Amino acid sequence: MKFRLLFLLLVTVVFADRPNNLSVGPVFERTHLKTNGQGNYDGNLWGAELAYTLLVPWGLYARASFDIIDGNLTGPKNGSHIEETDFFIVGRVGGVFNWGHKQQYYLAPYAGYMLQTISRREHITGEQTLTYTYFMPYVPVGFYLFMQPFFAFSIGIDFCYQIGIETYLAISSLKGSRWALSRKNNWRLELPINYRCNQAVNLRFVPYAYSGKIGSSSAVTSTGLPLGIESQSYSTWGMKVALGYNF
Repeated sequence: MKFRLLFLLLVTVVFADRPNNLSVGPVFERTHLKTNGQGNYDGNLWGAELAYTLLVPWGLYARASFDIIDGNLTGPKNGSHIEETDFFIVGRVGGVFNWGHKQQYYLAPYAGYMLQTISRREHITGEQTLTYTYFMPYVPVGFYLFMQPFFAFSIGIDFCYQIGIETYLAISSLKGSRWALSRKNNWRLELPINYRCNQAVNLRFVPYAYSGKIGSSSAVTSTGLPLGIESQSYSTWGMKVALGYNF
């Protein structure tokens, strides 16, 4: 039975019309960070995404991506700012369902694994400059729904709910230590618009919105002083532009 399923999967992948896509492109993001005690921060982040996608009608859906974005967030105090660098590694897998007169509607529910790291070098007026690095793994669960009204064009909705597994924080002044933070769940919404230039090349525009939280910690240092790590929330909106190759 296992060999029959494997054979069926290989046949659908091989004989599908260019089901693989490799894409790369720039990312722009506008971020609003809300902290407890230090006010709010806003700024623009720029970066890039590299992604591989497999989508087989009535078959397998899989996607793996790597993102890096970087920029500065400006704070409420004169001269206060945060240098932020984010990394995202995401893998997801699911199935594809088609319907419609020309099978032009697609639904791909999925689940997977995501690791997000946020490195913030905080320059707060009147305080010591510190670097806070957050390690945040998630289980992403969601669906990708899109419509292809004709061959060259498709538009869709990609909603993902990110279930927090565990969050750790490393602080530059406390080398060798990691501090556990309370788990938080986040969500992300993308509206991908895809234009297929020809059989092999496609251009993709993806406006998106993201809402996230970072948990707090009640931990204390070896001297008994509280770390004072409060919860944070952030909201972002942005745009991805990618050039893809179908094969």
